[in-house]
Amino acid sequence: MKLTHKFLIAIFVPIIVIFLAIGLVLYSFSVKSLHEEVEARILSSSLSLKNSIDGKIRNIQSNLSDILTDGGLKEYFMYSDVDDFDTSEDLRATLEEKLLDFSRHHPDLEKIEMLTATGEGIFSIRNKKISYNYSKIDQPWVKKTLTLNNREFYSFNSYDKERKSSELIISTPYYYKNKLRGLICIGINVKEYFGKIFDDSNISNEIITLINMEGEILAHSRNSKLGEDTKSVSSIYKSFLKKQGHVFEEEVNNEVFLNTSLLLEEFEAALIISQPVALFLVQAIQLRDIFIAGTLIGLMVLLIMIGFANKKIVINPLLKIIEGTKVIAGGNFAFRVKAISNDEFGTLTRAFNAMVENLQETTVSRDDLELKSNALQQKTDELRKERELAERLQKEAEGAAKAKASFLANMSHEIRTPMNAILGFSDLLKKTDLDNKQKGYLDTVTSSGDLLVGIINDILDFSKIESGKISLESIDFDLKTLISDVFAMIVTRMKDQPFDTYIEIDKAVPRFVKSDPTRLKQVLVNLLGNAIKFTKEGQIGVIVKPEKLDDLQKDELALRFIIKDSGIGIPKDKLSAVFNLFTQADESTTRKFGGTGLGLSISKSIVEAMGGRIWVESEMGKGSEFIFIVKLKEGQSTEDHEGEPTTHCELVDKKVFIVDDNEVSRKILNKCIETMGLKVFGIADSPQATLHKLDNLENERGIIPDLIICDIMMDGMNGYELIKKIQSNKKFESTKYIAVTSDINAYLSENEGERGFDDIIAKPVTMEKLIHAITTVVLGKQKDAENIAGDEEISCKGIKVLVVEDTVANQMLIQAYFAELGCDGDYANNGQEGVDKLKASDEYDLILMDMQMPVMGGLEATKVIREEIKSDIPIVALTAAVMEEDRKKADDAGMDGFLAKPVDIVKLKECILKHGRNRSS
Repeated sequence: MKLTHKFLIAIFVPIIVIFLAIGLVLYSFSVKSLHEEVEARILSSSLSLKNSIDGKIRNIQSNLSDILTDGGLKEYFMYSDVDDFDTSEDLRATLEEKLLDFSRHHPDLEKIEMLTATGEGIFSIRNKKISYNYSKIDQPWVKKTLTLNNREFYSFNSYDKERKSSELIISTPYYYKNKLRGLICIGINVKEYFGKIFDDSNISNEIITLINMEGEILAHSRNSKLGEDTKSVSSIYKSFLKKQGHVFEEEVNNEVFLNTSLLLEEFEAALIISQPVALFLVQAIQLRDIFIAGTLIGLMVLLIMIGFANKKIVINPLLKIIEGTKVIAGGNFAFRVKAISNDEFGTLTRAFNAMVENLQETTVSRDDLELKSNALQQKTDELRKERELAERLQKEAEGAAKAKASFLANMSHEIRTPMNAILGFSDLLKKTDLDNKQKGYLDTVTSSGDLLVGIINDILDFSKIESGKISLESIDFDLKTLISDVFAMIVTRMKDQPFDTYIEIDKAVPRFVKSDPTRLKQVLVNLLGNAIKFTKEGQIGVIVKPEKLDDLQKDELALRFIIKDSGIGIPKDKLSAVFNLFTQADESTTRKFGGTGLGLSISKSIVEAMGGRIWVESEMGKGSEFIFIVKLKEGQSTEDHEGEPTTHCELVDKKVFIVDDNEVSRKILNKCIETMGLKVFGIADSPQATLHKLDNLENERGIIPDLIICDIMMDGMNGYELIKKIQSNKKFESTKYIAVTSDINAYLSENEGERGFDDIIAKPVTMEKLIHAITTVVLGKQKDAENIAGDEEISCKGIKVLVVEDTVANQMLIQAYFAELGCDGDYANNGQEGVDKLKASDEYDLILMDMQMPVMGGLEATKVIREEIKSDIPIVALTAAVMEEDRKKADDAGMDGFLAKPVDIVKLKECILKHGRNRSS
């Protein structure tokens, strides 16, 4: 496209758009003005038409009233209710003459009927003919008129296809001396009568419609509408009845109208006056077309005139400059463009010539360009060297990361190996006869060993998180059981400072969920461990409730976990830092309570990996609440789950009394007891209150509880002392007693029955524990034979195990464990010795294989055994290498199980029974 054309388009297109926009605005304004004018005309026409109809109807009523007050009709009605009433010929002739004359003056009347006060017909006039009929007339208008008090009744009959019209009924009662004497009714042909009114209304373009309250058409200025099925449009017209006195736009039979609706209240009908929108838009459309045509013609003339002027003033100077550009591009720097004016184009021409002169002066020589090229090549070489250095540094960083991971794995292995012997022999020593001083020393060794293993685990977890290798499982598990197991683990750390513990799970929380139970347990253990560490007295609990999140998927649910304690609290300025790496509330806390400062940081990473967040709310001296929200999925019952515990029917309505000085514990116990169907007859928060309430129950109501559930640790008087006082009253001889306590030492005692209690339950109390204890104590129900058989000790006797282990201390520990378990052991110092022993003997039921050994490691030995000796003998890794990749290597080598050091006797027994018993049998 040439520059001239572009220039013209740039000038005239905006002008054309502006003119068209102005035209559209004028068109819209014209349409709006016409719209308002038509609305005003429709409203005026509707009011005028309504007044005209009211006037004509009133005229008929006036004439009818004159006849009713006439002497003849008056006398006729006065005696119409007399049994022997018989009109004379003269009276009847007079009456007929008057009514026929009335009918002739109103040619639109279809009928005139006279009725007695009881609704019996006297005579009627139809088509100017009189007939006498003394039968009962059972019409709606008759019944309605008789119920009115000296008022006319108006009604429209539905459209009659035979008469091709509907009928307006005007019924007028006649009263004499306040007594109804009769009534007279006239029927008007709606089509003819209202057709004349519509014709005389001076309404030219509008369409007039008369409808009843059901929306059916009774009269129409276009009579062709009356013959159609009015039900097809009745719903549209019925909607018009709700818009009285307003002009509104509506589509009827694919045509848009402006409409107004006025109610004829007395007739139970309405007038609708409509104006087709297309009719009054014709003027606006014509005005728009004229404006657009005139605008286009004017613009074309203006375009031609400006085009000639533009070519001379603008285009020609530009073309000269373009020509000069082409010449200079060909290498002729001596060319100059002549300036022919002093306007902007003259300035542009002079500037163009100056630019050519500068270009001529600044032409770069070939040598200069070569120098610049060499400099650019030197810069490129420097960048290439920097990139090579960055790649080398990246490889070194990756190697350092691998070296760090390898170092952590090796250090973990080297520390776990002796820790296995230390903790194992410490556990065995506890079962021997020791004095108190020796037990204290041994407890210190054990707790220090456990602490060291915990530190190693924290460092390994931190390493996984830092390298981004943290991964989550998704399996079904029992949430309530998981929380109870965590409490069972951490309650042993309470030592000599027991405090109340509780679990409170909302009813809306599903029992079975799907997520990573190991990681969730790790978070709970960390948080509860901290709570125990920083709490001397009071209570520690776990609260679980559902949480609403906006970003949950269809199959997801969110749970809020609150770990609440009454410990020392955290300063407000330290709340945001407690989740940082190697951080605690302050340095003195680290020295006093110990710890690596990794637990909360690891917990935060796990919670965030589970799609949630974690925070803490605390106040110094008032305890802390560690709160975290995680996303899970609703799970299914695990195969070995026996379902919710059920209450024995004999326990229902048993009377229970609860004693506990902790408010949360009282609420949980009360809730569990009522859920079981037992009756709680009293709750006390102290021993003194208990004795008082029990006396009142006995003296005033004659109630002796069947069961008293009592806390042991209470101020002033402990549970043992309270139970002895209660039992001193012979009336409580049949009462049973169950203790609940957070004191782990009391729970492990074997002679609680001698101290007054029938059974003891460790806190936190769960429904399963409570049902089992109450059923056993109150009903005397013991485990059935099947369960007893299942609980019997399963012996490892007769199982022969080959232990491949290079550390003598660990061999001695396993030998001691085997002596307690009753199984036989044989030992090899490395993988090669293990292979040789297996080749020489076929009597082993199980192999415990260390993974890292001299001469031949456990992985190589396992592969040799699987490929060359026995493919079916169970091989379990017994190793201090606990990284995830170590487990994968063991599985790839063909091992059947994995035992991480340090290993205790319980886990060892489970492994031997699982893998070696079937083979030995």
